[in-house]
Amino acid sequence: MAKPNSDSEYLAVLTSPASYDAVLDDPDVDAVYVPVPTSFHVRWAVLAAEKKKHVLLEKPVALNVGELDTILAACESSGIQFMDATMWMHLPRTAQMKQVHSTFSYVGEGDFLKNDIRVNPTLDSLGALGDTGWYSI
Repeated sequence: MAKPNSDSEYLAVLTSPASYDAVLDDPDVDAVYVPVPTSFHVRWAVLAAEKKKHVLLEKPVALNVGELDTILAACESSGIQFMDATMWMHLPRTAQMKQVHSTFSYVGEGDFLKNDIRVNPTLDSLGALGDTGWYSI
């Protein structure tokens, strides 16, 4: 694939893959961001690692430490990089944020309790706490 020479040329090289598998099979893809529900993280992170794709995995990265160990072992054995999607925690300015006193709340309104993945234990058994609750820690 040729490298675009201008911003307008970037649009010409963007594609809409037919499936997640198509992304992993694409030789022009070097890394993947995995934002699927936590219950699918092991499957897609391990598949990505096996296809030699670097993995940026949305938090929480796993439902338990055993799943995380599986993901990390797959990444290590494939020689690819793993990173959780909370990189801002590692930035120097994050230390300055600790000086700010704040309160965090999460309100599920409307059809949230029926349709959101955070309240469906088969998709994300850690719920809203796993997704957003740790921000205030």
